[in-house]
Amino acid sequence: MLKTKQLLLKRLIVMFGLIFSLVCLSPKIVTWAASNSEPNVGVSTTKETPLNIRASASTSSANVSSLNPNTPIQVIGSSGDFYKVIYSTSGNVGYAHKSYINISSTKYGTVVTNGGTLNLRSSASTSSQILGNIPSQTVLPIISAEDGWYKVVWGKSVGYVSSTYFKSGTSSENSETSNSSSTSPTRNEIVEYAKTFLGIYYQWGGNYPQGSSYGLDCSHYTYQVFKKFGLMNSYMVSADQANYVKKITRSELKPGDLVFFKSKSSGNVVHVAIYIGDGQIIGANGGDSSVNSIETAKKKNAMVKIQSVDYDSREKIYGRIPGL
Repeated sequence: MLKTKQLLLKRLIVMFGLIFSLVCLSPKIVTWAASNSEPNVGVSTTKETPLNIRASASTSSANVSSLNPNTPIQVIGSSGDFYKVIYSTSGNVGYAHKSYINISSTKYGTVVTNGGTLNLRSSASTSSQILGNIPSQTVLPIISAEDGWYKVVWGKSVGYVSSTYFKSGTSSENSETSNSSSTSPTRNEIVEYAKTFLGIYYQWGGNYPQGSSYGLDCSHYTYQVFKKFGLMNSYMVSADQANYVKKITRSELKPGDLVFFKSKSSGNVVHVAIYIGDGQIIGANGGDSSVNSIETAKKKNAMVKIQSVDYDSREKIYGRIPGL
């Protein structure tokens, strides 16, 4: 009998410990979990009065916010008669009754910057007002896509993000980033990761974000990209990278392959970039040994950017990284 009571007591202690952990779970953990779910777009169907957003999935729980009629919100799950929603850009979680929420979209995407934030803008233009700064790896529901932009919902805020730094999580959207049916997932991932460096300035010998570097040169850029996928384990200058790859013809190029440029005077390889499909490359371009400050890079428009393979007339070599 005594042993039975002791066993019951132990079970009660464990149970209360679990309840305490859940109740006292820090807001940061809750926010992270919510912002990395696969959300939907929900729209309030109330006619005149705002929809209550409650602290828990009950009509008797406290109101923590409200949603105006016909207004989108980020839906991340459900509990009984309620949808679990994010009602602020800080990731605060609440509950809205399903009777007054219509799910209008199940598409979603992920912010894929190189550690920085992504601007949420008021319209599909880089000159439009910035509504907020979305952390990298935040998952958001998509309302629509148009001309290189996604219209998304962040909490109760609706705005636009550049498709360059926002990767759709739906199969129909992902197919747009693939240049052919033979392109492997790894090649697509290489291209998408390479694009997260867009706009980083050129720096001769720069190895951003390592050390005090503010930028990248062409070979450090390609090294950073391929190192992430275990395809280049030590740094090599562009000429050594040209010796490292398997030589291919231009007609064999696939996204993720490398394009090397030879000097017109010496004939040596002096530049490298990554092929991303459709006759385009991405690379740290426009700089030389004289570019060792952001001011100089800005003047020369030297940065990681997308260009045509034939942006200049130098002789080219095409190569494939071992393992691709």
